[in-house]
Amino acid sequence: MSINYARQSKSIRYGKLEARTAVIDEIFKIKWPHKTIRLLTLPGAWWHFERQVGVIPKHSRFSHFSLTCCERDRIVFNNAALRLPRGKRGIKIGWMKELNNAKVVTNRNDIVLINCNIADFMAITERKYDVVWLDFCGPIHDNVMDSIATTKRVVRTPGLLAITFMKGRETPFYTDLIHQNPNGRAGMITNQIKEMVNPEIEQVYISEYKDTTEMIHMIFKINPYKEINSYVPRNRL
Repeated sequence: MSINYARQSKSIRYGKLEARTAVIDEIFKIKWPHKTIRLLTLPGAWWHFERQVGVIPKHSRFSHFSLTCCERDRIVFNNAALRLPRGKRGIKIGWMKELNNAKVVTNRNDIVLINCNIADFMAITERKYDVVWLDFCGPIHDNVMDSIATTKRVVRTPGLLAITFMKGRETPFYTDLIHQNPNGRAGMITNQIKEMVNPEIEQVYISEYKDTTEMIHMIFKINPYKEINSYVPRNRL
């Protein structure tokens, strides 16, 4: 197993850019068996990752992204809706009955934004996704682990699962698990994911960076998938 470690920088946003680019690199390495790649993400208010992922290299053997995005905070959701990349057919607003009439905004083309907790959405959807990125702001605790466990319902095989979370401040239960694991925090998370999601899942990337606080970013692949040997990762600077 090869692990890539992101370089550190005094720039507070460089690490987040590195994390986004690492996910994109892994997406474009894969010879996907279908033309449309489905992503499930937490976009925040600015759609940084979703805009960055939009340029598709010719060798990728797919031609389109379909994004489902969840945001539970109403203020952040409204800001994200205002900045939603517009499709050719305009914006449509609706409600999802299965999630207590959660508000839904779509550009009628390739992006759906839902005002809900992503774990609640994963628990009720029947759709499968090629890439799921759980970009958490806080530390590891029961709700975070429950969300990770629920990805078992929605991640395709082959597929990618990315997780970002705060370093430190775990609850005592997870602190004990970290101390018991010879590989520390990353080893504990990997073991938990193998147990909850898929025993064949493989960690392919890990980085630590400073955003507003110390963060850890991990990417896992669910076999089998074929890689494009000629792929050259993007310049992360």
